[in-house]
Amino acid sequence: MVDDLSRAEAIREVAAEWFARMRRPDAARFRQEFETWLAESGDHLSAYNRIGETFSLGKNLTSDLGLEAARVRPQRRGAKGGELIFVACAILLGCGFAAALWHERFGAPAVRQVASSLAPVPRVELVTLESQLKSVRLSDGSWVTLGADSHITATMTAAARSLQLDRGRARFRVAHDGRPFIVSAGTGSVIARGTVFDVTLRERGEVSVELLQGSVDVLTRTSARGNAPVLRTQQLTAGRATIVSFNKPASPITQVGDDRWIQAPIDFDDARLSDVVAQANFNAPRPIRIEGADIGELRMSGTFRISDTRILAERLANLFDLEADERDGRVIIVRRRSIP
Repeated sequence: MVDDLSRAEAIREVAAEWFARMRRPDAARFRQEFETWLAESGDHLSAYNRIGETFSLGKNLTSDLGLEAARVRPQRRGAKGGELIFVACAILLGCGFAAALWHERFGAPAVRQVASSLAPVPRVELVTLESQLKSVRLSDGSWVTLGADSHITATMTAAARSLQLDRGRARFRVAHDGRPFIVSAGTGSVIARGTVFDVTLRERGEVSVELLQGSVDVLTRTSARGNAPVLRTQQLTAGRATIVSFNKPASPITQVGDDRWIQAPIDFDDARLSDVVAQANFNAPRPIRIEGADIGELRMSGTFRISDTRILAERLANLFDLEADERDGRVIIVRRRSIP
């Protein structure tokens, strides 16, 4: 019996190593060796699947994120020890929390995947130039607006929507779809579902989070006894902001600052007119209202200043042969041109 338990434990340990390794960006180079190990025994496949199921069904990022469950005893030194730390954290904390630990260990964007699939997870790279702002619609319906000289890696799986801000700043307009929306930057992470917030990666790894709508949890990684990682959390509500950095207390929660950075012209590529208008209407004193569902489905590409809804409405009218009427100084109507 003892031998059977020892054998099962050994298989689970190897399965944990394979699970972490096959989530790495360079997983393709291990695939032949992995498939050989998997085919050697049904116990190998069962152990691998059990770890995968635990990972993908990890608790849905509860609000009690101060949990010190990241205190994981290192198994051994080197890359394999790092992989086991990652898997243990994933099992204990759920797929969202493991992002920061993976980034610290391997220096690469976190990649999460439903365990039952062995196919590589598709990643999307979003990049802007030094003088460029860009707004991009993700596959889940969320929008990301990147500031100048910014870089983001986005990974979408059945378990979570995971984004890594490697440089610059961005605004996230999160679509509701049940999965957590995780933005990692520096040593912090933001956990959201349906909300609007800005994240800025500052010098020395400081991360600024400004919440414009909804609520989010902001995680910070610190070290504790024996240098084991511990995750702390703050909850932000609309109109609040904070700055976090490694091994420092989170700054006091303050008011959101100015958002002049997003008032510059923004690049759109094959965006629906209704989506562009929705972004422009956020906190706009004079929102644009579209009359006609077919108008909202019109596609547009180009550079538009969405901070001034009057100018945007005029450009849209000229672009699609529509008319824009301002009503009572409070709303701008965009519709088909009336026939004389």
